[in-house]
Amino acid sequence: MKNITSTIALTLSAISIAAIGTLYIKRDAIIRNQIVENPDIITEAISVLQRQEMAGRLDNFKKPLTTPFYNGYAGNPNGDVTLVEMSDYNCGFCRKSLADVEKLIKEDDNIRVVYKETPVLAQSSLIAAQWSLAAAKQGKSREFHNALFAIGKTDDASINNAAKKAGLNIEEAQQQLQSDEIQAEIRQNLSIMREIGLSGTPSFIIGDEILEGAVGYDALSEAVARARDTL
Repeated sequence: MKNITSTIALTLSAISIAAIGTLYIKRDAIIRNQIVENPDIITEAISVLQRQEMAGRLDNFKKPLTTPFYNGYAGNPNGDVTLVEMSDYNCGFCRKSLADVEKLIKEDDNIRVVYKETPVLAQSSLIAAQWSLAAAKQGKSREFHNALFAIGKTDDASINNAAKKAGLNIEEAQQQLQSDEIQAEIRQNLSIMREIGLSGTPSFIIGDEILEGAVGYDALSEAVARARDTL
């Protein structure tokens, strides 16, 4: 009787293993078919992994990112959540995001936006970034930032017009453009961008989250809310 019981047990065990193996084969086939029929799944998965890796590297740069260059910020200087905006004045998506960031500042009186100049697209981007940092030293960062993006192009004439609209002391700003501290700030921002692995502008850093591109007001607002929930 004992031998019969053992044989039955072994048989059932073999059947179970075979059944489990069949289930795994079916599962793998389903997954494979899903990937073949929806190849975007792979791209999405890679994107999620890259964002997770970037967020992990972000911890090393939180302080320099959230520290404004002089008065290079907008909104509440003591806000409980800081939104870091890395942008280039030749970037159309950065220009498109201007209205979203401005709306966020107007509707959330407890947010601070820190501007980080990351000129990656052209020589005129670098010149504009230098002027923006000179504006920050004069407490006119937001005014210059908005004025130049509103003009819609970046060249010597538009930069000069934006500086005038922002109320800058032009002569004083011109003397600061090539200063060591302005050059160091730009080098640091570009280095951080590279070290984190950001692919371009605009890039927004809110708490532990990184959002790349013109993601829109809702995405920015929701990220701010999530960051606030962790405080």
